[in-house]
Amino acid sequence: MTTTHPEPTSVRRRSRNRHHVGHLEFQPLSAHEWRIVDSRQTPDSVEALVGFVAWHNGAFDATRMTHPLESVPFASLEAVAAFVARPSSA
Repeated sequence: MTTTHPEPTSVRRRSRNRHHVGHLEFQPLSAHEWRIVDSRQTPDSVEALVGFVAWHNGAFDATRMTHPLESVPFASLEAVAAFVARPSSA
């Protein structure tokens, strides 16, 4: 399958087209967008959803659920994972 973005080299583990970095799971929504969930939470719980990421203009643009209007670009999914996992000052 051809994608419109480079294959992330920071992905540690894959399962059924889902990317995993630590306890975070990047679930594909499209060829260039993912939902980010905390695999330690109940899968269908609202607490499991921690953010979204999209491949745009050569970067992974990440949005945390705690700051839905803020989008921050990163070079790797590991950097996105560190960003969404850290406590936010809401």
